[in-house]
Amino acid sequence: MPVKENTSNHLTDEEEYRNGYLSPNLIMLRSRGENLQFITKLNLWGLKLKHVSTLKCMPNLKIINMSSNCLQSLEPFSHCLNLCELYIRSNHIVNIDEVAHLKYLNMLEKLWLNGNPCCLFFKNYERNENVLYDSSVLYRCTVIRNVQSLIHLDQEGNMKDNSFVIIH
Repeated sequence: MPVKENTSNHLTDEEEYRNGYLSPNLIMLRSRGENLQFITKLNLWGLKLKHVSTLKCMPNLKIINMSSNCLQSLEPFSHCLNLCELYIRSNHIVNIDEVAHLKYLNMLEKLWLNGNPCCLFFKNYERNENVLYDSSVLYRCTVIRNVQSLIHLDQEGNMKDNSFVIIH
């Protein structure tokens, strides 16, 4: 029996997965759901996913674990307005400005972003004055300024009682 060739322009589920794409079928398989719009919890830990635009079709998603993948952007999460918990540790998010995509997620209380390049500690110098400061404070302030509903950031709770001032 001859092998049937895939003549369409669409990738198969296996090809999508191999190329780092999150397909609706993979979501259904992992969540045991029947409709993307009604799924509230999703665990996609460690699947080497890069492209997750399918999340834009999941308005009722409340909890998602996408730790240990290959994500570079937080933009797809901006459409998940009911998101309460977002676990995206150990991905490839380099630019701290990506957290601006989470700005309108008013229900987001838990965010685990550590392990991404944007969270690393590095030495910064302010002009020529050789004033050294810890960039972790800048990182935390940037995240909190953008996601003001946060209670937990990177396993640290009680964000409302932080001793530093956030400048808008």
